[in-house]
Amino acid sequence: AYKREHEAMHEMSLVDYALTAVENKAEEMNIEKVAEVGLVIGRLAALPELMEKAFEVVRTRHPKCVDARLRLDMRDIRMRCGKCGCEYESSDAFSEAICPDCGAREHELLAGDELLVDYFLPEQERGED
Repeated sequence: AYKREHEAMHEMSLVDYALTAVENKAEEMNIEKVAEVGLVIGRLAALPELMEKAFEVVRTRHPKCVDARLRLDMRDIRMRCGKCGCEYESSDAFSEAICPDCGAREHELLAGDELLVDYFLPEQERGED
């Protein structure tokens, strides 16, 4: 139970960080409300289902994002072999990362731990009929 609560807190802090950045940029651009937020998340950084749950909670703390939708672009774990230089995808960046070409366990993480605000969309202003 502790691990699951700890993971959820991790995702909540990531979402809070991202929404703070979105709100600050929206403020600079005189955007009142944000309709959609697109995040790029590496599979090592967070679990998508926990990010979605965290977004539902955390957005209520951010007035410009309170009605926003979340779009996640999940990035796979990419490694480079430290022995032969082969680049490959891995389901685990630590214990199970084995080069498919030479079998070495030496590796460098290339992608999979990122968290980026890719974009946000303002709510469209509705014209008077």
